[in-house]
Amino acid sequence: MNELVKITLAIAHKDYTQYSAEDLEGALREKLIELNGGSEKMSLSAVKAFRAHPELYAYVEELIIAISAEALSGSDFYAQMVDQRNIAAGDEPIFHVRKGARYVVANCARGTQGIRRQRIEQDTDVVLSPEPHAVKVYDELVRILAGKTSAAQMVADISKAIARAMLNDVFAAWNSLTSTELGAAFAPAAGTYDEEALMNLAEMVSAANDGAEVYFVTTMAGARAINASDDSQRGNEDVYNYGYRRKWNGIDVAVVPQRFQEGTTTFMFNDKVINILPKIDEKPIKQVIQGEAFTNIHNPEDNADLSTDVVTITAWATGFVTGAQYGKYTLS
Repeated sequence: MNELVKITLAIAHKDYTQYSAEDLEGALREKLIELNGGSEKMSLSAVKAFRAHPELYAYVEELIIAISAEALSGSDFYAQMVDQRNIAAGDEPIFHVRKGARYVVANCARGTQGIRRQRIEQDTDVVLSPEPHAVKVYDELVRILAGKTSAAQMVADISKAIARAMLNDVFAAWNSLTSTELGAAFAPAAGTYDEEALMNLAEMVSAANDGAEVYFVTTMAGARAINASDDSQRGNEDVYNYGYRRKWNGIDVAVVPQRFQEGTTTFMFNDKVINILPKIDEKPIKQVIQGEAFTNIHNPEDNADLSTDVVTITAWATGFVTGAQYGKYTLS
């Protein structure tokens, strides 16, 4: 890894074992100014800056590769649900489904609302091919060269943008599952809350996965909507401390934080859906990152004002690939 990238990540991770924060920030900014031809100011044109000082963007490319690999390390949902492969690190973008193959929700198509679906057979290899995603970094470089932002803030801003895009793909794959993929018996039509019906569905998911223990994944509102007939003191304490009962008739309940759909104030997750998952080693959502990046001049026809941007391109793919059986209980 580039030494400059190592310094940047050390600052972002607050790793000050050898040098102070001020020393690292100063050394980084000094080196970036050197890569920018000795100037604290970027060219007013992103294209001119890229052409004049490609080394500066080479640093950005390697930084984005590193950030992409760890962008979602702090997400509990991601850690629990997503199996990530990094091609540049030697991983294969191939996922083998050994038995009971039921469905795959293929790579989320960039720029479209649809999800490409594909049935898979038993003992099948599924390959996810990374698709390009563009990251604009010109403004971040302008600020850090001028001393108006820190390396830690620059990494945080870029990481947040990449993490948001990756999570949107993960949640799109997760939300796309319907009775077509799950099977009508495992995704019954919406109805009023019925404790026996929910328990029956949980038992079906367990039986379909060789008796594996199951748990529920839903939103806070969804967790509050399912009430077990056993009104225990511990359950009431859970509601007081956490806002919902963390167990339902002995079954663990996990809450996923709500998110807005991109550019809207509409929630991404349906509060009426209780997802039933088996406790098995397999992570149902698969993500492949290319582990490489390159910088390119963005086509001005892609911008409404015909302006020209310089973007750094990295690539990843997200899919729902599993041989396990899941359930979806929907409240009306």
